[in-house]
Amino acid sequence: MLQKIKLKLSPGRLDAVCSGLKNLGYDVPCIRYHKHNRSIMVIVAKKMLKKQLDNPTKAISISLEYHEADVLELFLRQFATYKDPHTARLMLMVADEINQKLA
Repeated sequence: MLQKIKLKLSPGRLDAVCSGLKNLGYDVPCIRYHKHNRSIMVIVAKKMLKKQLDNPTKAISISLEYHEADVLELFLRQFATYKDPHTARLMLMVADEINQKLA
């Protein structure tokens, strides 16, 4: 059994991640691999957006399954190129933290 990945996110980093997750519903994948990743990202998005609504001004701690953290890292690295430089930097910092914990 794989370990759970625990992330501690500041409000700024959580906002950056959630800004990308809010656009998740507009893309309809047609390739099986993308459908798989998107289905995992929907679960992760629900967790993250719920945490953001519950504690908008506090740092949060969230536990993700290994596969959820892996797909979130891929998503953040790909989506960061579409954001402003500050938000992209925060997204990449979270992706780097996830990468270190997955190794």
